[in-house]
Amino acid sequence: MPGELEEGRSQPALRVSDADRHRIVSVLQEHCSQGRLTVDEFSERTSEALASRTQADLDRVLRELPPLPAPPPPVRRLRTKAQRDLGLHAATYLLVNVFLVIVWLMGGHGYFWPGWVLVAWGLPLALHALVVYGPFTAE
Repeated sequence: MPGELEEGRSQPALRVSDADRHRIVSVLQEHCSQGRLTVDEFSERTSEALASRTQADLDRVLRELPPLPAPPPPVRRLRTKAQRDLGLHAATYLLVNVFLVIVWLMGGHGYFWPGWVLVAWGLPLALHALVVYGPFTAE
């Protein structure tokens, strides 16, 4: 289609947006922080980038600068076995206690006996959470 770019190719006469200009300023900031540009060169090129109207103008702003390497992929923090076990423990606690409260509600709203299970099981669950996430962690 007209106006679309092929991957990796630019059209010099194509008009640029504010987002394109700001992206180029970010690239210039990175080059300046890595010592490839002086502060004066950075200021001059930033002014050029913000005044650019076409892709060719932006390409001239990046003259004599190598392309920046792609950013590393984000590191996904894996959950430990202890964290997965705690999640299973908490989910089981929640499901069983919801079931017990429903049984209590259907039984006539007398003495709240599920409270005993909530407390008796909740304390070990809290201790389990302290061991996994609290000051007792090995990490």
